[in-house]
Amino acid sequence: MSGAAWSAVKAAADGSWGTPRLSDNNSNHDAMTLAGALVYARTGTESYRTKVMTALRSVVGTESGGDGVLGVSRNLVSYVIAADVIDFRAYDPA
Repeated sequence: MSGAAWSAVKAAADGSWGTPRLSDNNSNHDAMTLAGALVYARTGTESYRTKVMTALRSVVGTESGGDGVLGVSRNLVSYVIAADVIDFRAYDPA
């Protein structure tokens, strides 16, 4: 957990992720959410997991408009991986 790459991922996880918009091809919210999940996985710091959960819940319903299918296709994968990394099912079974 050192070096330039780790510092960049940690900075992304610690920063403001902005507003999610799954359909926006230019959105980086998905990458920031994944960064938060990766930092949680390495550190076990619960606040990162909570931040990722909040982000995952807030992206629901943002798949319409914007760039449509292109945006959703680009952004969805990071959210799915982030959910898996934080073990979404165990965290929020409902």
